[in-house]
Amino acid sequence: FWNRLKNSHEVYKDEIEWLKKIWWHKINGYWFFNNGKPTYICGWHFMYVNFWQYTETKKSGDKFPEYRDRDRRWFLFNWYAYTCTETFKHIDDKGKALKVDGKYEMVDVGRRTLYGTGNTKQRRAGETHKSLCICHEIMSVSEGGVSGIISYTNINSEKHFREKLVPAWQRFPIFFMPYYDGSYAPSNNIRYRVPGTEVGKVGVDAVMNYAESGDGKAYDGSRLVGILCDEEGKDVTNDVPGRWDVLKYCLSEGISIHGFAIHPSTVEDINGDGAKAYKQLADQSNFYERLEASGSTKSGLIWQFYPASDAHEGFIDSYGYSVIGEVLPYQKEEGFKITADYYLKKKRQ
Repeated sequence: FWNRLKNSHEVYKDEIEWLKKIWWHKINGYWFFNNGKPTYICGWHFMYVNFWQYTETKKSGDKFPEYRDRDRRWFLFNWYAYTCTETFKHIDDKGKALKVDGKYEMVDVGRRTLYGTGNTKQRRAGETHKSLCICHEIMSVSEGGVSGIISYTNINSEKHFREKLVPAWQRFPIFFMPYYDGSYAPSNNIRYRVPGTEVGKVGVDAVMNYAESGDGKAYDGSRLVGILCDEEGKDVTNDVPGRWDVLKYCLSEGISIHGFAIHPSTVEDINGDGAKAYKQLADQSNFYERLEASGSTKSGLIWQFYPASDAHEGFIDSYGYSVIGEVLPYQKEEGFKITADYYLKKKRQ
């Protein structure tokens, strides 16, 4: 594919310019007007809404994700955590951030200060698909890196790999694919390596797979560049905080962080000991409490929260905004009569 473009660049000059533009947005993000409002989405979100296909049902077939303003904020939060090199300039002896003249002051330390993010979520928020998209995006441009999936059971990790990651990956356009070695129906890993038939070529040499156990030992010693730590609130078998301590060593070298982790868990399914362990991880991820030596939070993560009314199915307008607080005039014209928070309140009553 690339040789044809290179050897016939005059014939394909329009296509090549388009590919350059798409790759620019993949890296730098995309600005557009949404209902007249200037709106920015990061490169991960751009890739997700434009190229991450999934099969909802056999009847409906392949679909692209619909744009959601909640997803925009979710992706931007993760992008901030992945690129963040700042911490609070002033903290007390317990690590709590201090305001000076009523404001927090930040300082750039010249290296990443965060390992990733966590969030408790409602059902069908799409966090698994979005997290897999991010892990693949990081892996596909990281030489020698490994992206992984770990869950409360290896069965669940395998399910995410085979039923969500692989179908989306199989539908990726060829112009996003590095050299690939292996089957196009992989059972346990996607390998961006130069095939043995290609002599003298250089590849990314990166892999994305899933853990065959839930204890984290599968990745011990690996150079992780991305990992989805899925549904930890359900996990009553593994030591979630202890596993995270192991994974952090795989995501960093000394004080230098090179990898990224995402820790989503569904509220309705959190239970018992799993809830306690997950809450412990969340409590150690307070954005306003930092370690003096590293500038990071105690866990190395930061936590995000969205109310159940935000992007609640059936209460999202044609521009991807959540119908919350009050029904706006144009939302009334679209047929909305009540808001998501009003509906949930009445349902709860």
